This record gives sequence, C-alpha cells and structure tokens, in this order.
Amino acid sequence: MTDADFAHKCSIARKEASETRYWLALCEQAGLLTTAVCDPLREEAVEHTKILATIVHKTQDHIARQR
Repeated sequence: MTDADFAHKCSIARKEASETRYWLALCEQAGLLTTAVCDPLREEAVEHTKILATIVHKTQDHIARQR
C-alpha cells in the first residue's frame, strides 16, 4: 500500500467516524438511545475523527515533501 492509498483509506475512515456522530445524534433525537449512552460514544467518535484527520494531514505532508 502506498502512502497515498493509506491517506485515502484514513480519509474514508474519518468520514465514517463523522457520519457515526450524525447517526448517534439522530438516534438520540428519535429517542432510540439516551444521552447517557450517546455522549460517550459521540466523544469517542470525535476523538477518532481528530486522530484520523491528523494522520491524513501528516501523511499528505509527507507525500508532498517526497516530491
């Protein structure tokens, strides 16, 4: 797997983590999950989103420096 492939896959994972936050909010609004259940899951999704965003940015910077 190339660095570009890795960055792309991490970018997809970041978008999925962001979408998870959306679905958690939807489930909470619909009354399917309580705030007590959603909050820790939402916080974890936020952390995953941040971590993956950092990985993508650093990998893209690494790719750009190699050119």
